Amino acid sequence: MASTKKLRMGMIGGGPGAFIVPIPRSPMKWENNLDLHQIVFMPRMDFVAIVTPNHVHYEPAVLALRAGFDVVLDKPMCLSLQEARELSQIVHDTGRTLCLTHTYTGYPMVKQARQMIARNDLGSIRKVYVEYPQGWLSHAEVNSKQAQWRLDPKRSGPAGCLGDIGVHAFNLAEYITGLQVTHVCADLQIVIAGRQLDDDASVLLRFNNGATGVLMASQICTGEENNLKIRVYGDKGSIEWQHADCNTLAVRWFDSPTEIYRTGTPYLSQSAIHNTRVPAGHPEGYIEAFANIYRNFARTVRSKMNGEENLSEQLEDFPGVREGVRGMAFIETCVANSKNNEEKWTELKD
Repeated sequence: MASTKKLRMGMIGGGPGAFIVPIPRSPMKWENNLDLHQIVFMPRMDFVAIVTPNHVHYEPAVLALRAGFDVVLDKPMCLSLQEARELSQIVHDTGRTLCLTHTYTGYPMVKQARQMIARNDLGSIRKVYVEYPQGWLSHAEVNSKQAQWRLDPKRSGPAGCLGDIGVHAFNLAEYITGLQVTHVCADLQIVIAGRQLDDDASVLLRFNNGATGVLMASQICTGEENNLKIRVYGDKGSIEWQHADCNTLAVRWFDSPTEIYRTGTPYLSQSAIHNTRVPAGHPEGYIEAFANIYRNFARTVRSKMNGEENLSEQLEDFPGVREGVRGMAFIETCVANSKNNEEKWTELKD
């Protein structure tokens, strides 16, 4: 009989003032699969969550994987594309599982949008607009712990805003559409004088099916909070989803009225239903999306422990090393392209 024991999660990182640490702890309240064991390296844990600044992703992940532990890692996966490629190879060599916390892929209406595009409801995809405006770095006086490391190249990597939130927008565009970005034309700006890394980014995109897109990520949009938004246009219809109203998906057609899909309703796809936790009409958001990613990861890990094969599509639906390498390739390609003003487009190679 397959074991149903709880998986013990260890945690690396999360000192005073850390933003993300309370979030991974929250899935413990939702899931019978998981038990937060210690916030240290312990032999008895089953997997480790690494919630540190970017420059402390690679080495702890390598040590954990080689010690036989599965890993949950914050994005971006590493400090450089080279590190990401090496980490991907280590995951392959060790046979362990790595989950990358691109949280927005855990929302039910994001799953619904992805499923509708996959079954060709919208037809051939032509255009993608994805934007992620924030305002918390819109003034030079911001000097919090979170701002300090995000604007420090030694700790954040080659990009600031682009690596912090732009990579979320990039991942969401590829996840929902099922397409891959092949070329970028980027304009990264330092709006607040004295900063070492970009706080504003605009990127033109080309996809592998011929579609084009626009990605905007900015942390100097005064008054904005955290409204990640995506619109995808096909030759039959279009979808629109935004984080500020995450339980709603708008679907628009050429010759029919606009349709509004809502979380918790019975007409949704199996993937959306699988990732829904509360009845229709009740707020469901960021914590639940995080929990969905942890649940799918944890059940995949347990299934591997039990020698189970042919896992369901829903269980294996969480971001991993492939998305991590793609994200770092996007960041480094955009940085290089933005510095080279003479070259309009640069191919994205992961």
